[in-house]
Amino acid sequence: MVPRVDGGTSDIDNAKVRQAPASRVGNALEPLPTEDPREAILERDIDWRQLVPARFQREFGALTEDLFLALAEQAPASLARLLLTEGALNSGELSLAAEAMGGAEDERLVRWSLAPLLLSHRSPVVREGAMYGLACLGTPDIRRTIKTVARVDRNPAVRQAAGAVLAGWEEQCESPGP
Repeated sequence: MVPRVDGGTSDIDNAKVRQAPASRVGNALEPLPTEDPREAILERDIDWRQLVPARFQREFGALTEDLFLALAEQAPASLARLLLTEGALNSGELSLAAEAMGGAEDERLVRWSLAPLLLSHRSPVVREGAMYGLACLGTPDIRRTIKTVARVDRNPAVRQAAGAVLAGWEEQCESPGP
């Protein structure tokens, strides 16, 4: 039985469950929490409706940017499960969801759900969305991580986007207040 966001359980036969190792987030970011039951990452395709509360399903009916923004604001744990459940979202949806996650109030949950995507997801589009989500935090360790991404990511578009984020932060620091 796998716990569901709405408090119930779902019987997903043959689902492989693994824990995301803290080593995947690098030294610059806080390690992933190990006591949180949401840490399970399912490696089997699963329908997004199993992870999103019914009220959001009724209101939005489909995976949209508006759904991701609403989840980030009102149900960030559900959005985190969507982000970390293999096969629940395609790369474009993952990117939009990751960027929306940056608006969640729970900084620890934002870090926990986005750091693995930024540092190790195979899709450059997803890494870029995760970077924009993490950039919303703007903390010194996130800045160092994005600076590293700007130097070493294997995709030039991700490196360029990281450079743009860094340039935007520098511009904000240099511009005089109102």
